[in-house]
Amino acid sequence: MKANKLSFSEDDIRLLYIHYKEYFVSAAVIIISTVVFLLLIPSQIINVFKSHEESLIANNRLKVLSGNFDLLSKVSENTLDQHLRLSSAALPNTKDFDGIISGISFAGLSAGIRVSDYGLEIGDVEPDFSQVNKISSLSLTLTIDGGVEGMKRFLEELAFVFPLSEVTEVQTSGSISRVSVDFYFKPFPPAKLDNNKPISSLTKSEASLMDKLSSYGNASKKTPTVVASNSAF
Repeated sequence: MKANKLSFSEDDIRLLYIHYKEYFVSAAVIIISTVVFLLLIPSQIINVFKSHEESLIANNRLKVLSGNFDLLSKVSENTLDQHLRLSSAALPNTKDFDGIISGISFAGLSAGIRVSDYGLEIGDVEPDFSQVNKISSLSLTLTIDGGVEGMKRFLEELAFVFPLSEVTEVQTSGSISRVSVDFYFKPFPPAKLDNNKPISSLTKSEASLMDKLSSYGNASKKTPTVVASNSAF
């Protein structure tokens, strides 16, 4: 049994087209609309979500900038300068030779003892900004003429002038004492201002530390009492 083959002549196709023309047009419109939807609508939806996300980021950035402006507007420049001076005096950003020598002189006069000589371990003079997160120290050895009690008074006065200094070694022989002290410093990191991060005010512990450093600074400004004709060096 032979299978019947379905064949259309050109006239048959033309008749089918004329008869079903409206359906062909509708089908074409549906197909084109579907293609347009698949190509354009998803991208538009993505753009809507992207625009919404960018709007949220812009709003958060605006809130951060507004908060930073409000915080800075409430802090006076004098207060900021004072905090910078206090923190820099307690932990200098470089090896402060002049400040150390002046502080030793002041502590010696206040304690009424004589610092006859000293030795410095200088090391690198310029700060290494690759070590901004590392606290470095400048070692100094002092020879003090004033006995044990005089040495104690000197170290107490030195603690007021340099609250972050550390006595690492003490040797005493009669009225002469040799004291090794480390004076710490830390280079300032490169200034990087991120407008997307909020600026925070000092915490209670940080404010308390500033008050303590201020009390040290006020104490170091007292006029030292000079005993007899002793000098710092």
